[in-house]
Amino acid sequence: MEIAHDFAESDYLRRLKQDDERAFDALFRHYSALVYRFAYSYLKSRPAAEEIVQECFI
Repeated sequence: MEIAHDFAESDYLRRLKQDDERAFDALFRHYSALVYRFAYSYLKSRPAAEEIVQECFI
C-alpha cells in the first residue's frame, strides 16, 4: 500500500496517540474505502463489509 505524498501517516498516528480527533478523521477518510473494498471482496455483503470497517476503527 503506497501512501500519498500529502498524507503523512506517521504524523497522523502520532497525533492520534494524543487524542487528536482530526487525525482520526483523516485516517478514517484515507483508509475506510480501502478497508471496505477489501472486506467486501471476501464477504460479498455490504452490511458485513460496513461492520468490518466500523470494527477496524473502534
